[in-house]
Amino acid sequence: MRNISTAVVMLWLLAFCYSCRSADHFMSNELNPEATLQNNNPPNVFELLQIGSSNYERTRLRQVQLKFDHSTTGYYLPADKSLKLTLENTLPASDGAMPSVVIGTRVKDGSNVVEIPLKVGENIIAPTQHKGGIIYLRYVSEKGNTTGKVKITLDPASGYINHPYYELGTTNITDFKNQVAQSTIQDVMFKSKDIIVVVNKDKVEKYLMPDAYKGYPVSIPNWLTAFDGILDAEIQISGLSANDPNPLHQPMSNGVKYLMTQVGTGYMYATDWGTGFNGNDEAAMDRLLMENNLINNGWGISHEIGHQNQQGAYKPTEYTETTVNFYTFASVRHFQGSNWQKWTENIWVDKFHNDWFKRSNRDYWSADIGTVYQNVNESRLFFLEQLRVLFGDDLIKTLHRITREEKESGGDNEARKFYFLQKIVQISGYDLRNLYSKWGLVLDSYYQQKLDSMINNGNYLTPPCNDNLYLVTPFSKPCPDLTLPLPLKGINTSSPQPDLMPANQLASKNQYCDYSTKTGIFTDPRDGKSYAYKKYGNSEWFMQNLNWDGYDGVNENTRNTIGIANPNDPTGVIYGRYYPTNKATQAQTWCPAGWNAASEANWTSLFNAITSEYQVSSALLGSVMKCGEDRDNKPDGLWAMGRGKIDNLKANQVGFNALPAGVINSGTMEYDANDNPGTKASFHMPEGTWYHQVLTNGSDSWAKTNRNSVHNASIRCVRPAQ
Repeated sequence: MRNISTAVVMLWLLAFCYSCRSADHFMSNELNPEATLQNNNPPNVFELLQIGSSNYERTRLRQVQLKFDHSTTGYYLPADKSLKLTLENTLPASDGAMPSVVIGTRVKDGSNVVEIPLKVGENIIAPTQHKGGIIYLRYVSEKGNTTGKVKITLDPASGYINHPYYELGTTNITDFKNQVAQSTIQDVMFKSKDIIVVVNKDKVEKYLMPDAYKGYPVSIPNWLTAFDGILDAEIQISGLSANDPNPLHQPMSNGVKYLMTQVGTGYMYATDWGTGFNGNDEAAMDRLLMENNLINNGWGISHEIGHQNQQGAYKPTEYTETTVNFYTFASVRHFQGSNWQKWTENIWVDKFHNDWFKRSNRDYWSADIGTVYQNVNESRLFFLEQLRVLFGDDLIKTLHRITREEKESGGDNEARKFYFLQKIVQISGYDLRNLYSKWGLVLDSYYQQKLDSMINNGNYLTPPCNDNLYLVTPFSKPCPDLTLPLPLKGINTSSPQPDLMPANQLASKNQYCDYSTKTGIFTDPRDGKSYAYKKYGNSEWFMQNLNWDGYDGVNENTRNTIGIANPNDPTGVIYGRYYPTNKATQAQTWCPAGWNAASEANWTSLFNAITSEYQVSSALLGSVMKCGEDRDNKPDGLWAMGRGKIDNLKANQVGFNALPAGVINSGTMEYDANDNPGTKASFHMPEGTWYHQVLTNGSDSWAKTNRNSVHNASIRCVRPAQ
């Protein structure tokens, strides 16, 4: 017994030596928010302040990818070991949130990562519940209400062990090298002000332990400082500052980091939670782990980090690999100087002045531009660089700020193109249609008319050198008296008039939806609610969304047990209820007896029947299956403004009457970007898939869209024709 006790004490001391490190939002006393967070508890005790989640930050910043909102512990749980934790809820969160433990590193460990919610008191994580990995703690608010405080104690008798860990400004290099030398596991972690890097031990030994690598000196502090330089530049070009009086334009909370990990596939990529770099590809590892490459060859890694900062509002598909380079340019110039140029003057002149601008029928968004220089992404980037030369970095910073203020996450592809070109005009204050025309920046007729109307009815200046402005390069200007950058003459803040749903949505439904072509009325015997239905082909469909809340007709306790009430329509008389995605077994009982929640096969048959019976093409099918009017035509329309149309005459004949209920997130009880009521009618197909049939305000056709289990949408019931 004495030997066991001695061993436990020695292990505890070893853990203490390895774990004397600070961690974000670990605290022992009430802290000044500006102070460095320190953990003066024993190394197995963590006090966490609740932080805004990565999803909250993504939404606030209007970015497209999640960052990393996990707190580090310095511990690793082998796959065959259990973990015992005790949770004290010292200051309950106002939003009711509770912390979780995450085992495994996001991106690096892929689907092997598990997140397990914690309850007050003792929690035991059995070996069957995880596959091993670094231990993280996560205590977040999805709504930014960061009022909670918890204390989590890891039982020293559990099976966790230390992993090598280096924190910039805290860890001694010699101590860290000893950690690596003694470690029996592969995961090694580095942390700085902005980033967390997790790579395998053999890569650390190869790249970061020697005094030099490939002829370049090795310094872990300098390497991490270079990463922070990249992030500082990308944060700055995003129009963010810790000193901004508006919290909307301040960087992410200190508890949310940029994660970079070693992975086993691909080359380099960005995804939700972080970025991945293939450990089997020497070039990828060189870019990640060599300070010299971050400073002098940083385009690739700055580009991948840039994907995490991209805003969706002006990122059509064609710009996925283009607007990301706002951040890449800023990062490279942070190290190389503001005059650094990616291309020579000869490339500008030969490829664009003498080629692209002389072509007829130019379409910047088409594949044709890819024949100008290298590929479509590289060729499109020249226009963005020309904008910087014309207007300076403040144009892009202001674009980011306006996007956040307008809370715009991006509509359909054409809407995103329009948003970008519209905002550049509004921020610059100039009529840039001639410049757009020279580049071939084509918009569809709906959005071109909106752009023309805005400029014609606004106070926009004709830019100097207007006829030849498209010939400006970083090296030359076509008009000798042209002074660059041009001063910004437009907006620097925005409070747009929102496109709001009408106050009386039931009145709009009653006025603009026609149920007169119904085959009959069906009354649900469970709750007495009635639905108009209509025959299409060999099936009969509800003409209204299902509005059953689980009531069995007898037991009052069964009310409100199925689905979610629409906040805009609590009784469901307009839109029905929302039902969870991917509930195959349960969904078979949601529609009344004899009816089924429509499957993908049912939808296909419906589309075929309507196109045949009403002589309408599939491209216009949506326009004859909506009802409720749109706000391009009627201020009290239920559908938001957009390219999608409603052919009222045929829609009344068809009678399907799809309404834009939207899709609600059951995790936050809010609407994700582009899921708001007014933007889409979304019907999930509860048959073991993750797909919805979707009709949006921006399209006249239906689309099959992948969603996940938190997305709750409408259901239509169907049965064989009687």
